Amino acid sequence: MEILPNSRAFTLFPQLPVELRRAIWEHAANLPRNLDVWALWGGPRYILDTRDEKFELATRQPIPGVLLASKKSREATQKYFELGYGVEIKGRLGGKVVIPPKVPRNLSADTICPMGIYTASSQEALWRDHPTACWAINVAPSHS
Repeated sequence: MEILPNSRAFTLFPQLPVELRRAIWEHAANLPRNLDVWALWGGPRYILDTRDEKFELATRQPIPGVLLASKKSREATQKYFELGYGVEIKGRLGGKVVIPPKVPRNLSADTICPMGIYTASSQEALWRDHPTACWAINVAPSHS
């Protein structure tokens, strides 16, 4: 068998014992990662009345590869992830908007990095409703 020097593919992986493949996937699911979380604003789907804050919490990070690589890798690793950053916004006139959680997060491995501008409502939604073991906060002054 010829091995290409710059190849990142490990073509023998499917031939490894199932227990070893599972251990590799589980290790990969628990690698530390920085999960950027942004408060995205506005848009017609969030309108309750003109005075309410309308936002959702989102990330730019891709879905972890172990959840997408194969059916077996997903089965082995989905127990480490939960969907997070859903928001329920109550309107002043009695209505509400529910944005379901959609960001896969591993609370024991991810470092949550709040990014951008947060208002009081979005801060509360992030800090109170979304516990995590590790946070990273930028305390450097802005130079805008």
